[in-house]
Amino acid sequence: MGQNFLACQLEDAVPAFGANIVRLTDGPTFHIVACQTGDANIESYVMIEDGADIFLAQFAPLEDPDSALRVTLSSPSWRADQGVLTAVQYDSPNYDCGTFETFVYDREARDFRRTQLRRKTSCDGVAASPETFPLAADP
Repeated sequence: MGQNFLACQLEDAVPAFGANIVRLTDGPTFHIVACQTGDANIESYVMIEDGADIFLAQFAPLEDPDSALRVTLSSPSWRADQGVLTAVQYDSPNYDCGTFETFVYDREARDFRRTQLRRKTSCDGVAASPETFPLAADP
């Protein structure tokens, strides 16, 4: 699926970064698969395996809330201790600006819901942890 539908470079990305499989207790399994490589960002997609169903996760757009849902995230990571999926998109190879998002899985909707959106728009040369970027108005 990723190779054709998402125009992924799986032959490069998967050997370099692998895939992460997250099995929730009494819930679905998430397959986080590296799709594209880059200097600061690793584009990935998330497949959700819920019972006999397997489907591609979709995520709220970063910019215009009326635009199409996204099917890839930059550098996603599952934080089991918090039960959240995070994504970081750096706008500079200096790691000094970009976007940080958190998502929780909504079992009823069978998809991820963004719970936090942080942005640092000033690429000032000062590297910062993305969790400390300023909160955006709406998650």
